Amino acid sequence: MQETLQGKYRVLHEIGQGGMAVVYKGLDIALEREVAIKVLHPHLSNREDSRVRLQREAKAVARLHHPNILEIYDFSGLDSDKAYIVTEYIRGETLKDFTDRNTPSLPEVGAMVVHELALALAHAHDEGIIHRDIKPENIMIRDDGALKLMDFGIAQIVEMQNMTVTGALVGSPAHMSPEHVEGKTLDFRADVFSLGTLLYFLCAGRLPFDSPSPHALLRQILEAQYEDPRMSNPAVSRRLYRIIAKCLQREPNDRYATVLDLRDDLGAYLRDLHLDEPTIELQDYFESPAIAEAHLTRRVVERLIDLAKTAASEGKKALALEYYNQVLALQGDQEDALAQVRRLSSQASRNASLKRLALAISAALVAVGTASYLAMAPSPIGPAPRTSLSALDDTTLTSRSDSNTSDAKRGLAPPPFLELRRNQEPMTSVRYARRRAPAVAARPRMATALQGRRPLETAFERNRKVKIVSRFDRKRGINLPAAPAPRQPSNGVIPFQLRAVTGYILFDGKTYKNGFTPTLSKKPGNYSATVVPFDDTECCRKRTVTFRVRDKALGRPIMLAPTYRDASLTVRAPASAVVQAGGKSGVANAPINIRMHQPTSSAVVRVSKPGYKSRSVRARLRAGQKSVITVQLEGEGVP
Repeated sequence: MQETLQGKYRVLHEIGQGGMAVVYKGLDIALEREVAIKVLHPHLSNREDSRVRLQREAKAVARLHHPNILEIYDFSGLDSDKAYIVTEYIRGETLKDFTDRNTPSLPEVGAMVVHELALALAHAHDEGIIHRDIKPENIMIRDDGALKLMDFGIAQIVEMQNMTVTGALVGSPAHMSPEHVEGKTLDFRADVFSLGTLLYFLCAGRLPFDSPSPHALLRQILEAQYEDPRMSNPAVSRRLYRIIAKCLQREPNDRYATVLDLRDDLGAYLRDLHLDEPTIELQDYFESPAIAEAHLTRRVVERLIDLAKTAASEGKKALALEYYNQVLALQGDQEDALAQVRRLSSQASRNASLKRLALAISAALVAVGTASYLAMAPSPIGPAPRTSLSALDDTTLTSRSDSNTSDAKRGLAPPPFLELRRNQEPMTSVRYARRRAPAVAARPRMATALQGRRPLETAFERNRKVKIVSRFDRKRGINLPAAPAPRQPSNGVIPFQLRAVTGYILFDGKTYKNGFTPTLSKKPGNYSATVVPFDDTECCRKRTVTFRVRDKALGRPIMLAPTYRDASLTVRAPASAVVQAGGKSGVANAPINIRMHQPTSSAVVRVSKPGYKSRSVRARLRAGQKSVITVQLEGEGVP
């Protein structure tokens, strides 16, 4: 028999447990709607402070009304047999469950997730509520792709100072801020730190603070020591890394002052990559992670290449190299990007060598000038003969002390206790020696500058452990041999792998139904493979792709790009109205076929007709599907 709470809510079955409560799916008997019922554990519900905390949570969160925050419907009174709260029921899964199956490799997905949650947290902060326990387990992904932030059960209400929880470690340690671990009074910047741990996790695929020992974990958090996320995922850009680093600062004053400041920086970063609609992008991603991520990666790569070309044309070669390195981290088979990186690296190396050469020549000229001055300066006994520059070629300087005469009395700057000694071995440069030190020939600085040239290394080449040229060992003064390139099979074949995110692969008379092949081996040349869409993939059609196996493949995957079906759009508008969408023109109430280069996209639809005011709206298109929208024009019925 199913239990009923206070005659209002019927408990159906358990859907989850936490440290404070058990969550059940229930039914609101009066309104006949599904609800979630969070019931405190018996050992907590018997305590007065736990029941007060639960009531406080319900009253506080019930003030929040935001599309990304779980709605609170009702809660039990202090005189109820059981302590519980009633919330909206979410059909979906937690972000933790999703990432366990689909770890995003594109860092921009993590940036979009945090960008969406930041606005929900800003709303809570405006109401004086600190979440204090932001983690993937407390974020729900609804079936339509919407994010829901839940479980404010340990939220601290700023306005209720008498109920502040201090000295208690409440929450998930891996996502806690240092001041939370220390038991200090928290403010909104504690949530900024937790958002930073979430952003790090989604970008790098691992937590910034992770240790099997609780004491070691807490020490890492207190010291704010974590590995650079680019070590785990080279596709993390420097700009995104700086945003993460600012969130994870040890001192709250060094972090973002508000979550809106964090959201602004993430929004500007995403807009520069032409990811202007994170909400829609995430809905597509959560619906079909593999397809959407492949599409997003292609768009980001194309945008990064455009930014790199612009930076290079403006003379910002370091910035261009950074963009190209990110491209290679996302798609290692971008031969054009790799060629550009090598060209820019070579230029940067030559410029650095010229700068070092100029400094070496300047230092040599200063040394020669100083020696000339010392040679022409009067000696304590009498005027010394002037020494020409040519005479310095066979001259070295050794130390001397003369305490009988002071140059300061004659108004001269005191020389560094040096004397000229002739008929020595010729040297390529002049070098001072300290008092009573033997004369030692200096290593030619010009040669050092030329030999010390090291090229910039791409992220892709770092991953492959390949050096472009030899490396100069400064301590030993020799050139070390270049690291050997990965060895290729002796029979002349090249290992490679085929991948297709939208269907299974037909190649060499075999069928690979998982969308990827094991490592194959072929001689360099052109080959063909057929991509057949999966049964549930209606956006693509069967396609035969020709690809090339190169000498530089070395086991890297070769992506087989899909062919997307056209999208059909019908606009309901006044008869004979002209419709323009996706570069195509048509008339109202008739389908328009729009070519698609990705699974989903948005298009601006412009509808115009004489006698009416033109109107533009945005329509969501899906490859291989029909879309119908209605556009009302002002002035209808006016001739």
